[in-house]
Amino acid sequence: MQLAGGFNAATARDEPLRIIRFEQGEKKVEEIPNNAKALKKFQVVNGDVIVVPNVVTKETEFDYNVASIPGDVVFYPSYEDRVFVLGGVRQPGAYPFSPYYTVNQYISLAGGITQAGKEKYKIITAAGKERIANENDRVNPGDTVKIKERWMTPAGWLGFGLAIASFGLSASATVLAITK
Repeated sequence: MQLAGGFNAATARDEPLRIIRFEQGEKKVEEIPNNAKALKKFQVVNGDVIVVPNVVTKETEFDYNVASIPGDVVFYPSYEDRVFVLGGVRQPGAYPFSPYYTVNQYISLAGGITQAGKEKYKIITAAGKERIANENDRVNPGDTVKIKERWMTPAGWLGFGLAIASFGLSASATVLAITK
């Protein structure tokens, strides 16, 4: 760690370090407590990748899905640093991640809920897991906030009903005109 310049202010010191090691073609992830005693005791071998947790990404799950890592190459797991808002919002799209924003704040960034939007939210994680969310839930980088949409808005249903009634009245008037 000293060769890399030590820890910086963004290090999540309460989280363990993760060591990714490939042995006989299999990936193994080992967690080492982030304290001086454990770090001095642990032996780094050629090809190990040391992942230092960051306060912004400590809630994010990485899969470290790489086939092999050469011993002298530094590997930084990448993550999407945006949050996607889709569905019944005025401006669906990608928005910058903030660790302080909730679902409601991302919906506000996306222009708010449309008339077709429902107040039913789901969060789809970067790993593809889906869960029901409420407006005060926090979001991780790479997550997608999905707002459910109605098939037809209440105004659309009203217009549809009026159109059917109008058709019925015009059909009745036509039948009456023909029979007289």
